[in-house]
Amino acid sequence: TGRLYELGQLLTSLQQPPRALEFAYEQKLYKECYSHIVEDRVELVDFPGKGKGYCAAKDIAPGDDLLFEVAFCSSIRGENQYEDMARECLQRQGRAAQNLKDEVVALSRGDPHRTR
Repeated sequence: TGRLYELGQLLTSLQQPPRALEFAYEQKLYKECYSHIVEDRVELVDFPGKGKGYCAAKDIAPGDDLLFEVAFCSSIRGENQYEDMARECLQRQGRAAQNLKDEVVALSRGDPHRTR
């Protein structure tokens, strides 16, 4: 996953990135879910009585990237927002996607046990 972050940084730094590489990168991000802590700058810790959260693991300068994440699904707010998200998430692949698909699809069905 860290390699995808690094590739994204490289592509944005190039004046004319190779189209084939850019396309392959975008397709990889679109099909799967990624989450990566950049350069181990933060760590997930337990805060007693409050739950889990991120804490700085080393000095962080203004403007440093901390996390690299790809949205699992998204939609423009509106009448079909949950159906749009469900359709998008059904195209995702990988273990992380499997864990989230049922949750999003349940929203699209109007499951009364889900909050919106």
